[in-house]
Amino acid sequence: LPQIAYCDAEAHKVLLGYTVTSKFTSNVRDDVISNLQKAYSCLGITCSDIGSYQNGAVPACEDDPTAIADLAGYSPATDVKQWSYLDRDLSLIKAFMNTRAFEAAKEYYEYGHSASIDGNFISFKQLATSNYRQQVSEFESFSYALGGDNYADQIISDALNRKAPFDNASTDQLTNIVVDSLVSLVSYMAVKERFTRANLECGGEGANNLWDIGAALFIGSGEGLALHGSGNGSFLYGKAKALCESFDNCLLDDAPVNQAIIKALEDGRDSLLNGDCLALRDAVNVIMPALPVPLVQCTLQYATVYDKLSAGTQDGALGTGYACAQSIFPLVDMVDGDAGSAIIKNMEITKPEDKPVPDGPQAVFDAFSRVFAKGNQFPVTCAFVGTNNYDSVNGNICPDLVPPPPTASPPPVAPVAPGTPTLAPVTPKPVTIPPTSSPTYMDINFPTHAPKERYEFTTDVDTIMKIALDVRDMAEAIDIDQTLNIYQEGKNAKDDTVTYTIEGFSTNAAETMKQNRIFSIFRHALADKEIFGGSEKVDTTYADVVVRNAIEVTADAALAAEAAIVLDVWMQVSHYLDEAVRGCEREEDSTPQLDLALALWVGADQDEGLFDSGHLLYNVAQTASQRFGHPERECDVNSELIELFNEAKDITETCPGNADNHIRLRDVVARTYSQMAVPLFQNLIYYILTADDPVSRNLLKLYALSVIPQGAACNPAGYDYLYATLIEGDVTEDQFDKVFMHIEEIMFCLRIDCDDLSIPPTPQFSAAYDFMCAGFVDFDLAFDFAGYIPKTNVNEFLRLDLDILQIGIFVETGANEAATDYYTYGYNSKLSSGNLISLTDLATSSTRTNVPLQYQNFKSYYKNDDYADSFIMDILSKRGVFANATPDQLSALVTSFLQGMVMYMAVLEKLYTAVIDCKVSSEAGGGVRSWDIGAAMFVGSIDAFAPSGGQMIYALGNEMCAEFNTCDNTDRHDRAYVSKRIMEALGNGKNLLDDDQCDGALALITNSIMDILPVPLVQSTLHFAKQNEVLAVGTDSPELGRGYAYASSIVPLASNFNTDDATTIADNMKFDLTAQPVPGGSETVFSAFVDVLPGTGIDCNDVGKHIPDADEETSVCTVEEERPEDPGETPTDLGDGLYTTTTYVQDRANIAMDMVEIMKQLDNGNKEIAQEIYARGGNSDIFNENGVKIGQRSFGNFSTSETLNMKEEEMFALYTYALQDSEGKYNGRDVRLYADSIVKEAFETKALADKTLGGEAALIFNLWMYTVHELYQTLRKCKNRVIADTDGVHSIDEVVAYWIGDGQQTGSQNGHLLYAWAETQGNLFRLEQFGQTRTNSNIIRLFNEAKLELSFPNACVDNPNTYPRLRIIVDKIIAVMTVPIIQGLIHYLRNTDHNRARLYAKAFIPHAASCNLAAYEYLKNKLVVYSWSAIEVDAIVEAIESTYSCLGLTCEDIGDYRYYDRKTCKNEEKIIPLADYTPESYVRPYARLDLDVLSMYISMKRGAYGAAADTYKYGKHAVLDDGKEEQVLSLYQLATSTGWSSVPQFDSFVRYYGSDRYANDIIQRGLAPSLDPHASLEQRGELVVKGSQLLVVQMAVLASMHEALDDCKSVNPERQAGAGAAWDKAAAYLAGSLGHSKHGLMYFALANNRCGQFGTCEEDGKSMAGKKLTTLLYAGRAEINGKACSALSKTIEEIVPVLLVPLIQGTLRYAMALDKGTNVFGASTNADVAEGYIYSRSILPLIEDANRNAAVTIDRNFDWPDATSSVRTNPDEIYDAFGDAYSGLNVDCKMVGETSAFSACEGARNSQGGEGGDKAGMIVGIIVGIIAAVALSVLIWVKRPNSAEGKSSVVVNSEQAQSLVTNEAGLVESGESKIKNPFSKKSEEIKLVRNEAGEFNEDSQMNGNAVEASKVNHDEPLKGDDVEDALV
Repeated sequence: LPQIAYCDAEAHKVLLGYTVTSKFTSNVRDDVISNLQKAYSCLGITCSDIGSYQNGAVPACEDDPTAIADLAGYSPATDVKQWSYLDRDLSLIKAFMNTRAFEAAKEYYEYGHSASIDGNFISFKQLATSNYRQQVSEFESFSYALGGDNYADQIISDALNRKAPFDNASTDQLTNIVVDSLVSLVSYMAVKERFTRANLECGGEGANNLWDIGAALFIGSGEGLALHGSGNGSFLYGKAKALCESFDNCLLDDAPVNQAIIKALEDGRDSLLNGDCLALRDAVNVIMPALPVPLVQCTLQYATVYDKLSAGTQDGALGTGYACAQSIFPLVDMVDGDAGSAIIKNMEITKPEDKPVPDGPQAVFDAFSRVFAKGNQFPVTCAFVGTNNYDSVNGNICPDLVPPPPTASPPPVAPVAPGTPTLAPVTPKPVTIPPTSSPTYMDINFPTHAPKERYEFTTDVDTIMKIALDVRDMAEAIDIDQTLNIYQEGKNAKDDTVTYTIEGFSTNAAETMKQNRIFSIFRHALADKEIFGGSEKVDTTYADVVVRNAIEVTADAALAAEAAIVLDVWMQVSHYLDEAVRGCEREEDSTPQLDLALALWVGADQDEGLFDSGHLLYNVAQTASQRFGHPERECDVNSELIELFNEAKDITETCPGNADNHIRLRDVVARTYSQMAVPLFQNLIYYILTADDPVSRNLLKLYALSVIPQGAACNPAGYDYLYATLIEGDVTEDQFDKVFMHIEEIMFCLRIDCDDLSIPPTPQFSAAYDFMCAGFVDFDLAFDFAGYIPKTNVNEFLRLDLDILQIGIFVETGANEAATDYYTYGYNSKLSSGNLISLTDLATSSTRTNVPLQYQNFKSYYKNDDYADSFIMDILSKRGVFANATPDQLSALVTSFLQGMVMYMAVLEKLYTAVIDCKVSSEAGGGVRSWDIGAAMFVGSIDAFAPSGGQMIYALGNEMCAEFNTCDNTDRHDRAYVSKRIMEALGNGKNLLDDDQCDGALALITNSIMDILPVPLVQSTLHFAKQNEVLAVGTDSPELGRGYAYASSIVPLASNFNTDDATTIADNMKFDLTAQPVPGGSETVFSAFVDVLPGTGIDCNDVGKHIPDADEETSVCTVEEERPEDPGETPTDLGDGLYTTTTYVQDRANIAMDMVEIMKQLDNGNKEIAQEIYARGGNSDIFNENGVKIGQRSFGNFSTSETLNMKEEEMFALYTYALQDSEGKYNGRDVRLYADSIVKEAFETKALADKTLGGEAALIFNLWMYTVHELYQTLRKCKNRVIADTDGVHSIDEVVAYWIGDGQQTGSQNGHLLYAWAETQGNLFRLEQFGQTRTNSNIIRLFNEAKLELSFPNACVDNPNTYPRLRIIVDKIIAVMTVPIIQGLIHYLRNTDHNRARLYAKAFIPHAASCNLAAYEYLKNKLVVYSWSAIEVDAIVEAIESTYSCLGLTCEDIGDYRYYDRKTCKNEEKIIPLADYTPESYVRPYARLDLDVLSMYISMKRGAYGAAADTYKYGKHAVLDDGKEEQVLSLYQLATSTGWSSVPQFDSFVRYYGSDRYANDIIQRGLAPSLDPHASLEQRGELVVKGSQLLVVQMAVLASMHEALDDCKSVNPERQAGAGAAWDKAAAYLAGSLGHSKHGLMYFALANNRCGQFGTCEEDGKSMAGKKLTTLLYAGRAEINGKACSALSKTIEEIVPVLLVPLIQGTLRYAMALDKGTNVFGASTNADVAEGYIYSRSILPLIEDANRNAAVTIDRNFDWPDATSSVRTNPDEIYDAFGDAYSGLNVDCKMVGETSAFSACEGARNSQGGEGGDKAGMIVGIIVGIIAAVALSVLIWVKRPNSAEGKSSVVVNSEQAQSLVTNEAGLVESGESKIKNPFSKKSEEIKLVRNEAGEFNEDSQMNGNAVEASKVNHDEPLKGDDVEDALV
């Protein structure tokens, strides 16, 4: 604790209290742990240092060293944590001083301790003596006034050394002098210095960091992260906060000066990020005069403290006052010398005989009053100082400062709950109100905020604005009766023609607002509610009831006034807006209505942007902003509303003569309504979190009443919960999450997001912020709904259900005009174009003809193209049979027709349109958009996340399933089984369309969706037949309307098959108020459906049994199957005790019986029967949650229908990639059916020995892949966090059931599924151990590990680490599952069983493809395409064994083949060469990142974006094991690494792309089709693969090299020891596991691929660039071993241009490939565009640094095309551009090379014109070149140094570099060991040396190798005799 105290006072206090000063109890354990963990960083330790206690009993906390920490709510743009830690030194120095450890204090002051940058400590002395201080305008005044440039250092040093004038000071005084001088003198000037420099360097690279450092030195780390700080800070921020209470100006527990500075800091940060230097200057102008405020306050405060001290005092306060006075004196002195003298005289360190402040504190106050009276001459903002209330002084020092009015106190009232008796009235205290005024035009001169545009009223609104004064007077009334009188009669808002009363707004609403949409929603929501204890039921006058109850029941005038504002006035504003729309629809100028609306929002007495001004809704919004801690200015809501009113006004003024203007106005008004609701939500959230007394609880209920009723039109179930919780009850903290969830639903409905609410992330608001902001769904992005994952954003189509719901509400409340408007024009759904989507559009759509049969059925039956529209308009107009219907009946009719008839056809229309789009579109996945829309129209927004009583067919099915016992709740959602099946079908259809399988999607509609989509309509018709048959003639039941609507939606389908039955249904379900409902009885309707359903294709079992009562069931099925008993969670014993599952999976295990029967029939020669069992199954039944059998599993289905769900899975993508032919098929069929095709081939085998081959194939292909699929499904569910409770355990149990099966014994080969198969193969390879094979032991162990991972409650939901860990386990399981495949293949190869070997080869070669494409091609050709002989088996087996390490297997995992004595298998050694470089450390896992690239390549080739994305983000092959835990390194981790910031070139990339995640951004474009919908599959693949190879690896290599350099330079021995490993890691990234082979994927292989194209290959076919890089890698390793860090830095610099060579070559290659005229590589492809783009992007940032014009040219030629443009490059331009850039890049053009079209050194080669001149010029050039070369060589020879002088040699050895010795200059001295020449085929060795400049040269005694060595050693000229040899 003593160590924690100095840097985290709050944690220290908590821990001390819990563990030392009181008895520790278990209930505070979590607090103790969290506070202890919070203190780790200040102790210099990490969470990983401590670890996890007892395997997670106390979980390890999470380190986040990359995070940029906030500072008291300010979010820096750069990482300045270390600078903020300087306040910890302050605490330490104070502690040392207090204990008289002056030397320790002095050491910490001079050298620092807590803060460091790049390993160097930051100290206060550095700040106190910084030369940069001279840039601060005030510095000269300080230097002059305080006696020298280093004034602060002098004061502090004198105090530390106890020199005069501090020689008689007490310890406390010395302590405070030092500590407060560090803050007031040193930190103050350091802060000003940083802000000054940031201003001067605006636009430069370091300006942002300078700005943030200033913020860190102003705030410090002690204040913590949250807004307003913790109060534990010790810098200027903390000083200001501590002093504001003494000056009576604290605001929200903080000083106003702090709030102003924080706001200015944010503005300045944003200005710097946006490059707006003028705006930055404004921020600086706010901060600079605000910073001295706490210094003024401190001086004044301690003047009053001094007054209480006596002569000779030892009180430490004397030191604080002295330091503060010294810090402000220079500013005072430069304005008024006498005032400065007065301050210094009274605040100095006194002699023992003198009394402090000899002239009294008033002298100090007067001094400040004089300088402040001089205005801007004194550079301090006086308004922030406040008033000190010390008894004997006049504390008001600001000349024009008026004391603030007393705070209004709400009347004390007792708690009131609904239904309580009337309480005695209490007299409210008077409220001070500013002087009244009635502005017609809004003031625009408020100093802190002036919006760009104000609103100018066109009509006289003075009178109505005075409603504000009525509200004021209601609250101020001397008694409650007067409040009532003002409310009823009015007082101020009247003139000669009109009197406005607040009561009139409400009591007249029934007539004036009858068609107002929001008023109708409130009427609907609050009908029959009792509010504030009143007995009167609420309807049209709900606002009046609330206000009266507040007056008459609670006797609370303030509450009544508030209610009048947020209920009466708010609704009246909405009414005027609604009237403006209606007037515009009549083509009238409706601007007067807008004027009235805004006048009522603002009201009289309102000053712009002030908190304590005004009385109406503008003030309510300002107050909400104040409560949320925002600075005093016009809040965003008010600014946005005024802009909206202006936008509306531009429309209303042109309404006359413009028939469509009202549609535009409707949209603006809708946005206005949303903004109007924001302050209501803000105040509601405020009171939810803070209400702790009767008054505030009543205000909570009031604000809930003001906005929550709108939820009734958004999500009725959510509204009901909120009403019960917030209004009828008292919300508790444990209900917060659910309350905020439902509030968020309403916000989504109203288009309000968290940014609109501006909830501060402070502790006070954390409950709301964490749920509603940190976890807020971004509704501008596509999101999943009901388990469906759309490819496109269809959120607006989801919202169509809101139109249906709200139309029903309007009709119910008699607002039929509003309902008609919604139906006709739409409201809630808006396209990106701004156009609204309306239900009329759907009901009358011309593309309904795309639905081939159903639309014709409806059209023919009703003899009307627009049959649904006719029904709906008749209902809304109350025509025909609907003329006498009640409002409730009309509401039920219209919503049910929309839900059933309209949406049924709309869904089908979109699905069929999707198929048409797919067939006609040239784009991949052309139909997905329409399909997504259809899915959205089926579900709707209300049910998007969970069934909540929505308005679409999905909701209807969920409603009816409870009536028919057909609900399915397997995924925690109580939804219909048909709904679940439709959602699954929709998901499959989307995948088919995305893969351009148009016919497959069509088949899915006709064979699946078509038969189950009408089921809810059938169920509803039957249900309401039952319900309505008991109704009387003329009933007012709305259910009569629902039954009629649903029957009308299904009868046309029935009529197509049986007109009589259809007529029976229609006659019994018609809407006729003059006849008996269902005259024939419900049995007649049920009977008709029994006849009809078979013809419609609807399965009667899907409809189910109607169960209205427990003792009665009615079904439309004639014969029913018995249901098995529900097994519940009964465990399943698999293998007679081998494995006992946790959940019931016997039905899965029964698939083993299918295999028994298949093998039996094949043995008996009954192939056809075996095939029938294979295709249809027989033993493994599928049941729904209600126990209804819905099908059977079969081996055939595992490889056919189930493959639709496997497209996004890595292993399935791998198999389809490896087995496809050139046309993407296998054996003439879709390759996705490969397993089924292989099995069917095996069934057709003729050989007697192979008669069971079909069964074996079904096992190792169908069941094997389906088991893998189940594992991937478990992973997917875990990743998507839809696994809860035992779901995860059950998923693993299912996998085990398929592996073991029924009828298995431990270790037995006589079982039937994969376990027995693994036993058989394992025994052939001597793997028996402990009663079963090693393979099965391992796999069962891994199954249990996976199960354990998922067994914790909500493991996937609550723990983000579960998924990555589970992914590692699943990869291991799949690897072990591969073992029997390998064993079987080797066995049948050794036994020359060609058929089975070929079968197993097809199962294995996909795995080989994932490891090594060379091995894959070899094995595929040998074993599948062609044939093999026995003599080739050893070579084939060796190729198989070469893949083991990549697959995560060892030789021991496979075993020794029992019938072959010679052992050939060898495990991979730990240290093996990386291309031509042999590392000294184990970095093989890093090299395997290229296998991730290969995996992504294959996945992208197959369109498996999800698989590629998972490999990219989570990794697979680069498994790092530190002995404690396995972790997987991913390309995503590298692409988003903060470690790249150490690379100098990284800044160029960040600057060019504007993002430090540029590589990730580009790769994500390939992985997410929605980000770039025009890109082809091939192009996306290249964005991902090439982006990883070029963008990620390039920077990862350099980052690792700089990591090695930093480690080399470190004084820490452990870091030094790690330098070599970091260097080798860079080499691993460069080489990859495949090295420079033909199929390699990293740098060396890419360079080799390019060298052949550009003529830069050496004799052995390897690239010049690669060879040079190899030598530089060896040189760097030797320099690390010799601690030659300067030399290492030089080597890295020389590596950079070598790395660029293949990138340049690649860019040039695609420049030619994309231009037919110069393409020497063959025809260009679609993918060439993407490859050229990535290659160019990998080098453009550096080219821009070298030559901006060259970069512009290259960028223009390779820019990414849009949907309409094509790419065609101009190679000549590109050659020239690169030519201009080579020198700036330090790239040798010779290394880039040449083609027949161009030369890197000469440019384009033109075959036309000027040939003779060219030749002549060439000859002259050659001659001149020869002369120059000879002259140069002679000069070099003459100037050559003595071989024994002027050299410092470095000796490196490829095996083990010896320690090297550096001279005083830091260069490496000579040594004796050698390095093998990497370019010599002989065992030659060379010695590398550096000259004094640190450059590589070749030492003498070399002949033939001299030239080669000079090429790799920085291309420097050779020296001495070597030059002669080279010339010879």
